[in-house]
Formats: sequence, C-alpha cells, structure tokens
Amino acid sequence: MSYESRQRYDYKYFYPSDTVQATTGATVENSSSTTMVKLLELTSINSIHPESTFRIKFDLRSDSGIQNVEGRIYINDTAVGTLRACQAWTTYTEDLTTTGWKLGDRIQIYARALGAWNVEVKQLKICGESSLWENTT
Repeated sequence: MSYESRQRYDYKYFYPSDTVQATTGATVENSSSTTMVKLLELTSINSIHPESTFRIKFDLRSDSGIQNVEGRIYINDTAVGTLRACQAWTTYTEDLTTTGWKLGDRIQIYARALGAWNVEVKQLKICGESSLWENTT
C-alpha cells in the first residue's frame, strides 16, 4: 500500500447513483422557441468536491407526440451534455463530473422545438451518493 498526499476538502465527494439530491418536480415547462431556451434550473447551495460525479436526469417530449424536439444539459448557461432528440416522453440520464462546482452554480435544461409545436420538459433531477472515504491504495 502506498499513500499519496492529496488536498483535503471541507465539502463532500459525490458518486453517481439514482438517489435524488434535488429535483424541479413534475411541473411541465414548455416553449415554442426554435432556438435553445432555458426551461429548468437548479442552483447549488454548497461547494462540491472537484472530482465528484452526479447523475443528471430530465424528461423531454414534443407536445405533438410525432415531431422531434431537442434538449440538453447546461451548467451556468454553457452546454455540457449530449444533445437529445425525441417525440414522446423520454427520460434522459447522463453522468457528469464536476470541475469544482461552487455555491450558486446552476444546472439547467435548455430545449427547443424544431417546428410549429411545443417542446416540454419536466423532472430535472440531480442524483448521487456522498462519500467521506477515498481509496488510497
């Protein structure tokens, strides 16, 4: 066994799981915009260990049910997630590693319609488990 000296933090390390840490709830937000607009947002109330990974989930659909819409995860108004497209309600899941998220940082869902119908989103969820241990072997 060897020990590697590392900086210690006063905040928790998170790893991905399906345990919900925060959610916007089931209220549907919608838009007819054909350019990406912010529809859901959660704001950090604490700093997070810079090597943490969260599982981000959100539901997306077209109100027509037959035409594509697009949605994407953003952090502080910058696209970081995979661009997603669907027609009917679909839950998307993506694991994102933090780069030192700070108090006040925002995780957002931006979305757009691709024609004359509405994009709908709901249930932005930040999921993970916290750990106070690390493998030093």
